[in-house]
Amino acid sequence: NLEKELAALGIKTEAQLKTAATYSAWDPNVWYTADGIYPMLKHPGFEPPAAEILVSVSNTERFVDVKAGTTSMQINAVVKNASNNGVEYSLKEAVAGVAISESGLLTFANSVTDNSYVTVIVASKEDPSKKAEYTLKINNFDKNTYIEIASLDDLIKYLVNTDDPADLNKNYRLVNNVEILEGQWYNTNIGANAGVPFTGIFDGNGYTIKGIQGGEGKATYGIFKEIGVGGVVKNLAVVIGSGRMYVGAASAIIAGTNRGTIENVYVEGEIMSTGVYVAGIAFDNYGVIKNVICRAHLLINESATSKATVGAIAYNNQNGGVIENCFADRTYTNLASLLGSANPALDVNCLDDAGMKTASNFASFNSEIWRIVEGEIPTFKSLA
Repeated sequence: NLEKELAALGIKTEAQLKTAATYSAWDPNVWYTADGIYPMLKHPGFEPPAAEILVSVSNTERFVDVKAGTTSMQINAVVKNASNNGVEYSLKEAVAGVAISESGLLTFANSVTDNSYVTVIVASKEDPSKKAEYTLKINNFDKNTYIEIASLDDLIKYLVNTDDPADLNKNYRLVNNVEILEGQWYNTNIGANAGVPFTGIFDGNGYTIKGIQGGEGKATYGIFKEIGVGGVVKNLAVVIGSGRMYVGAASAIIAGTNRGTIENVYVEGEIMSTGVYVAGIAFDNYGVIKNVICRAHLLINESATSKATVGAIAYNNQNGGVIENCFADRTYTNLASLLGSANPALDVNCLDDAGMKTASNFASFNSEIWRIVEGEIPTFKSLA
């Protein structure tokens, strides 16, 4: 990713600056170029320096999916400027279930740990000090297990910053409340870097993500960019920080698009769109949203909230999407509609203050997650 970002800015990496092909358009009568060194101006009496032995790995894979059946990978070494092009392969650190042969065949046992990293060292036989390193991330996830999220660092490491599509098909469980201080959220969302929908399970386990804000006006923004078919987000409370979520069109707090299931979710705070539409839970719902309470204030470009441009739960409920047992605090959100347009069958669940404090309205909610007390607005036990 860094190399791509640098390339977009016209900035070369050190390896590129020391590659002769980078300067193919330069006049060879003026410049001396060779792999392994920076370009040098020629002058009377110029003598080319001794060529340095260069070792590299031509493999481009960054992830390997053992669970999908990959049991081996050939590491391909490239040696330049050596009379003996032989290499020796080794592992920088031992990884249980991983081995490498003399010929560079990397093998993986079924027992190798998910999310582990293996680094191969390739050294020149002519000069062992000349070497290259190549690192792979190993995926071997058991869908019957959960990766525990205990902190913001965990959330960012496993889901926000990852560009490995396999990470978006794993199961995660909060084991603590996650508090985000100002400036700690990275203005991207789950799925954006990996470029695929989230199709695993994210179990909030009754805990809260508190203080999320930002968004930089990006469209289709939410904590999850898209929840795909089979994806589940459940048992999660989200409280937006004082800096609000600042998003573009077609955005919502939980997901820009939902094709999976969102259930037992509570949201609170303020979300503002720089576009013309915004929603509380998911902007486009093709899946299921159930047992949800929205206490989010929804704004369009600082203007007063308008049900013509926002939906307390979703803006669009499409292609058989289900919205079931979802409630919005009409007093707080200033909305009388769960969708972007009026729907009498659903809008009876946009409750006033008295309705939000009537415990019988929430009789089907999971009492292990929710704190439901007559005369009080329901919330998560983690927020009580």
